[in-house]
Amino acid sequence: MIKRLYSLVAPLLITALFAVGCAFDRNDTIPSEQSKFKETPIVREVQEAIDYELDSDNDGMSDWFEINIAGLDPKVPNDRYALLLVAGDRDLSLSPSDWYKFLVEKEDFQPKNIIKLEGRYATQPNLQTGINKIAQISDENDFVYILLNAHGNKGRIYLNDGYLPYKTLDEYLDKIRAKAMFVGIEACYSGSAIEDLKEGLYPRVIITSTGPDTLSELNLISLELFGRIRRGYGDDYGVDFPNIDGDGYCSVAEGFDYIKKVYQGLENPTHSNDPKEKEKYGVIASPPQYYDPHNIGSKLFFGDYRVSITQQILGYSEEKLKNLKENLQISE
Repeated sequence: MIKRLYSLVAPLLITALFAVGCAFDRNDTIPSEQSKFKETPIVREVQEAIDYELDSDNDGMSDWFEINIAGLDPKVPNDRYALLLVAGDRDLSLSPSDWYKFLVEKEDFQPKNIIKLEGRYATQPNLQTGINKIAQISDENDFVYILLNAHGNKGRIYLNDGYLPYKTLDEYLDKIRAKAMFVGIEACYSGSAIEDLKEGLYPRVIITSTGPDTLSELNLISLELFGRIRRGYGDDYGVDFPNIDGDGYCSVAEGFDYIKKVYQGLENPTHSNDPKEKEKYGVIASPPQYYDPHNIGSKLFFGDYRVSITQQILGYSEEKLKNLKENLQISE
């Protein structure tokens, strides 16, 4: 963050100082009333760069973002911790490694603060150990993100060594101190987790990919939400980028509104078109669920990654924007 700030501000600051120096008469040792320092466009640009990049508490989120978007104290560190788990034979377009890369490169997470569990490591003991690790170091100013993608049934989720009741998961999570916790669960019948997880010692926001009595249709959180924030554009269902208020930052509440619209945009939201499977399982899919009794989701973010207005309007990824600028010879 410091290197990024220096590289951005240094050239502007040098230019600003030069401009100020030129404003004084060469023979004057003390500036007159008429030649006092005046704000110029380049000075304003320097100030804006400082406002957007300065991170006084070194928590990976800028002072400007904490004050104006998230409503946080920029002098109090808000460390962020994440546990990413994928169990079973889940067909994912985005793996925990993709999530990890996004959180580190775009949201400025500390790599040491992210726990990945997939394949043979996605077991109940490892999940418990990972949660305990976070519990030992987090405090009341921190944010914790738990994302689980696996098979499931009513009241439980399947890990690679057997099923884990959501009531047991709740006992694990109760050990964590946090300013707020986000829990995202992609699994069949994942909506049944809300009843067991809703009571926490600290505020929780929960998103599940389906209701308590139905199968899960899509990887709505890992693919549709994370994927679109990462790429910075809408989707094939005609749903715009997940940012309702247009400021370029996607809150958890805005993210849920987005995946809900994705679900509603499906022509046939069922797990399978096979009549026998429909007859066997009955109601196949239902909308994603959201639990936020403290109404904090609109101020809960993964970090201060901001998608540019150009990306939102044109639907361009960062790579496409880079190529466009090079072709048009547009400087950063």
